[in-house]
Amino acid sequence: LVLAAMEHDERIHSVMNIRYAKETVEACERLNYRVAFIDRVGEPEEIKKKEGSSLGWEMSQAVKDLGSVPDVLYDIGEIGKEPMIRVFGKEPYEIIKKIIQLKNLSCD
Repeated sequence: LVLAAMEHDERIHSVMNIRYAKETVEACERLNYRVAFIDRVGEPEEIKKKEGSSLGWEMSQAVKDLGSVPDVLYDIGEIGKEPMIRVFGKEPYEIIKKIIQLKNLSCD
């Protein structure tokens, strides 16, 4: 997924996958993160069938919707696919800052 992100923004070098929760997505939006939702149901069959193709498709859809690589990309899963949230950054430290902001917001 980082490689797919780098095709759109070469500064992105890190991503962290965290457990999906609607409340986490809402917190990301309250923090004004650029949030993209991917509906896995809309993924073309030819992409689903080719191992490893989904990640590039997901990032392309997110960039198409937002105009840039998102801070947060999430989906609610599909048959055989678990829901997840991915947090992007230029480096691991940037992702850690975002996660800490999320945690602090959820503690308020």
